[in-house]
Amino acid sequence: MKITTLAALLLLGGGLSLAAQEGQTWATLQGGEAFRKDTNVYQNGMAYGAGGGTWFSDRWGLDLKALRTVQPARYIGYPDTHEYLGLGSILFNLGGTRDHWQPYLAAGAGGSRLHAPFATSSTKLNEHAGVGLIGHTDSGFTFQLDAKVVNVSTDYANHFREVLTMAGIGYTWGRRNTVAAAPMPVSEPQPLPPVAVQPPPAPPAALPPPPPPPPPPPVVASLPPAKVVLDETRLHFANGKAEIDEAGRAVIRSAAQDLKAYQGTYRLVVTGYASHTGGQAFNLRLSRERGCSGKSTFPPRA
Repeated sequence: MKITTLAALLLLGGGLSLAAQEGQTWATLQGGEAFRKDTNVYQNGMAYGAGGGTWFSDRWGLDLKALRTVQPARYIGYPDTHEYLGLGSILFNLGGTRDHWQPYLAAGAGGSRLHAPFATSSTKLNEHAGVGLIGHTDSGFTFQLDAKVVNVSTDYANHFREVLTMAGIGYTWGRRNTVAAAPMPVSEPQPLPPVAVQPPPAPPAALPPPPPPPPPPPVVASLPPAKVVLDETRLHFANGKAEIDEAGRAVIRSAAQDLKAYQGTYRLVVTGYASHTGGQAFNLRLSRERGCSGKSTFPPRA
């Protein structure tokens, strides 16, 4: 069993060294805790050691650890001892890329060196599985955190089992095997289609000159209003009467003849009067009737 375990660790170490030539590789210092059940004769104890690993591809990698755990006795009569472990784990990258952070599943085998009452020989085979996270910075700093359940085959029916929670810091080297994207094909420039040159448009024909403005309307000089008395034309009526006799009509015809010689617009005012004899109402009505008689006697053209 001891020879088989050592051969497995040597095989894993050789694979690690070969993978380091192509992939991304890391080395870390480890520290953590080993948790054990209450039925175990040993209590929880500190764990420390060293580790390293590499990524074969974007999905698969390898992780190796060499650890020492402290085993304080839980019962009187058992001495405080320690355990040596060698763990070789195959990693499966859950993210699928080798970027700065890679969560992974881990499973593998290794060797554990136990003391009585669990083993009568120095080294026993262990199987383990767990989860973890590893991160890398651009400057090469590495941080690793994982938890594994370790089961050790012993000389008794009940196996020795513990849970290892470890944290590691270290350094990363090697390339990430990122495939550069193929350059985009550059198409040759296509010739531009010929552009038909159009002759410049002919200038617009000259517009005919506008017609001369119409002559202004003749200005008719308007005479200022004036009062014209037609020879002091007066008619005399009989007392208390408004009828015009033949002599009065002749006077009106003479006045109308004089008006025809006047050029322009005029207004003819005919005024009737009465004497002081008689009542006021009678004289007012008589004056209106005499004016109307004079107005109706004038010819229409006058």
